[in-house]
Amino acid sequence: MPPPVESSEPPSDPEQTIFFWVTYKPEEVNEGYWAVYRELALPRVLITIFCTSFALGVGGMVANAGNFEPINALVLIALAAFVFPPLLCLYAYLILRGRLMSSYDNRPNFHFPMMYTVSPLGCQIQYASGAGLLDWHHFSLALESPTFFCLASSVEDVFVLPKRCLCGADELEKARSIIKSHVRVYRRVSGGARNVDIAFEKAAIQVMVDQGIEEVVKLAEAAEAREHQVPGEEAATSAPTAKSLPEPAAIEQVTSPLKSGLAVEIAYQPGDIWKAEKIYFFRKRLIALALLYITYLIWMPLSFSAIGYLWGMSDYCQKILAEVCPNLIWVIPIFFIQALCIYLGVRRRTKLSEAHATPIVFQFTEEGCGVRAGERYAVLAWWHFRECWETEDQFLVLVGRRGHAMYVIPKRVFPDQAGLRYLKQLLQRKVTKYRDLIG
Repeated sequence: MPPPVESSEPPSDPEQTIFFWVTYKPEEVNEGYWAVYRELALPRVLITIFCTSFALGVGGMVANAGNFEPINALVLIALAAFVFPPLLCLYAYLILRGRLMSSYDNRPNFHFPMMYTVSPLGCQIQYASGAGLLDWHHFSLALESPTFFCLASSVEDVFVLPKRCLCGADELEKARSIIKSHVRVYRRVSGGARNVDIAFEKAAIQVMVDQGIEEVVKLAEAAEAREHQVPGEEAATSAPTAKSLPEPAAIEQVTSPLKSGLAVEIAYQPGDIWKAEKIYFFRKRLIALALLYITYLIWMPLSFSAIGYLWGMSDYCQKILAEVCPNLIWVIPIFFIQALCIYLGVRRRTKLSEAHATPIVFQFTEEGCGVRAGERYAVLAWWHFRECWETEDQFLVLVGRRGHAMYVIPKRVFPDQAGLRYLKQLLQRKVTKYRDLIG
């Protein structure tokens, strides 16, 4: 989940708000991820495999055609051109589909009920390990199948909204109108039969929710009656048995999981964000760029040698490599020029961020980290944070497996040393990699 961003849009109209309360079926998640992958990545992958296998196979057979009888050489060239590339594409298709069809098992968030609120303001998501409100510009693709909607920003960031979780055709049309008008790319995809009778479940779910609310009210009334009860006097009304009801503490934990902990409000000062970005640049961006250059420097001669061997042109390829290798020294200045351009771009974006920075409220608890900026908010469980860096005056908390987003928490915002120690101990216990950069 990306960090929240302040929005200047007005609050959404309740009449233009659609709720999805989803308890997922495995096939819904699997089909949703496969539909998005099929639209965004599958054509590119299959074309790459086909062209690569065609070039290597046909080139290799043409180069070695003299070693076979003419008829055999033609047969082998035909196989290399029209049989083996499609077979490789089919094999890749089956492997990729099998991997995507295990998306439900690989993503524990979908194993628990999730709540989506779709409105002109964005898509609000509440799930087992966090919550947040995503702007519509976060989604680059919306797909509609006969049984569900899919909102996606990439093949790994997909949200499936089953149509069965609505209350009827009118609400379905309203949801389609909201999504279609706010997502840049909206497509309909096939998924079995086009005309599917959807068993809408929202009315039954609402009854269960209402009953649950009534039960909580009964519990609250019974607890209040017990507090005002005179010792030795029996309550006039019979309260529910303790065996069938949760403890009051358990009820409070379910309804408000982030009541405990420490909350701070951060008004960023000039230089706060830039200090963090400089550390992030040299410890993440620069290293990633260097690894990219090293990978290409290793991959280029290996792939060139492999093609030369398959095409029977090893000597020719070695001569070309011998002429090209001395010029590889130019890679070093190119690397530094690109790194400088990235550095200046980060500096420019940071100045804009500092100029338009708004106060952000962070809430740190044992359960997770809550962040609110204007009308945008996010609540993330600690497993979303894989790395934390401590400097002399800041905590830098990286979000996601690759740390593509970062929360900056200046130490000066804590009212006393007790709060600072609490956060430091909490981050050391909850974040997988904790690095002290002070020394």
